[in-house]
Amino acid sequence: MLARIFEKCRDTCLRISFYFFKYLTMFTWFDATAAKAFGVSLAEFIIEKMPQEAVKKNKLMPKRKEVLAKVLTKVDAFRQTNTLNIYKKAQLGNAFKWRLIEADFDREFADEMTTMIMTRL
Repeated sequence: MLARIFEKCRDTCLRISFYFFKYLTMFTWFDATAAKAFGVSLAEFIIEKMPQEAVKKNKLMPKRKEVLAKVLTKVDAFRQTNTLNIYKKAQLGNAFKWRLIEADFDREFADEMTTMIMTRL
């Protein structure tokens, strides 16, 4: 008798935990804080390592290639450790692009960099 009660209680607890987990995962789909923070940190890295004059006049091409290689390495590492859905990718790209534009980088350069990063994700 006691075993049957315990079994029913266990089954009910498992069902409740399953629905609770399903409820939580539904809302984590929209949690893009890590993606936004990574987008901003990536833009800050570019702002720090690549001067705007070099971007505008296409100078320092070897340094630019080196910085882009490091950026792509960071993107690959982030992609390996985080699962990104379409919403999180969009938030990452938007945060990245607007941080570059706020730092007075050319809009064309920001679009080019954002496209490169988004295709890598």
